[in-house]
This record gives sequence, structure tokens and C-alpha cells, in this order.
Amino acid sequence: MEAQELFDKVAKHLLTQKAKAMRVMGYEPRCAYRGEDGKSCAVGCLIDDTEYAPWMEGNPVDWLFDMDLPLTLREKLEGNRGLLLDLQEVHDEYEVENWEQALRNLAKSHDLEFKGYA
Repeated sequence: MEAQELFDKVAKHLLTQKAKAMRVMGYEPRCAYRGEDGKSCAVGCLIDDTEYAPWMEGNPVDWLFDMDLPLTLREKLEGNRGLLLDLQEVHDEYEVENWEQALRNLAKSHDLEFKGYA
């Protein structure tokens, strides 16, 4: 997947969903690839249901590359590790109301175009 295509898909997903994907892990809610309420995070929205596995939860996207990912998922994400980490950070570390500005800044830092996505 090309960087701009990946960014567009994630930005549109986050700005449409307008909520974090959360799952209780241990005793506290944490950001998740797949939330308990059907929401998905910045990277989770790129993972098809057939590619998803519960062991992914609680691990940053760069850790997933060291695991036995389905070939289709590996091919989709390969070459965009830095962008994926940055997108995951937007979802996990920023308040939802700050996502648009964070995505604008991220697009600029990766020489990508921010298209609005409304």
C-alpha cells in the first residue's frame, strides 16, 4: 500500500469514527486494534477481520512486523513502518478533538497531502 493511500484510509477512518478504540486489558481500558465496541484504531482499520488475531492487542505496530503476520497484511503494511507508528501515536496519545490537527502535521512531516476527509 502506498503511503498516501494508507494515510488517506486511516485519516478518513479516524475523523469519521471520532472515538478511540478501547479494550480492557488487565484492569484498565487501553487503546486497541479492535475495541470492545466494534471500533478500530489507526492501524486496526487496515487489518481485515481475516488477518486480525487477539495476540496483536497491547503491542505497537512495529512489534507486529517481528511476528508471523498473514502475508496479505505484511504486504499491505510493508514499507510504511514509520508512518504507521506515527498514525498509531495520533490515535493513542492525542485527544480525539486534536486528531485533525495532528493528522495535518503528520501529513506535512511525511510529505503527504491532507485532504479534509469530512
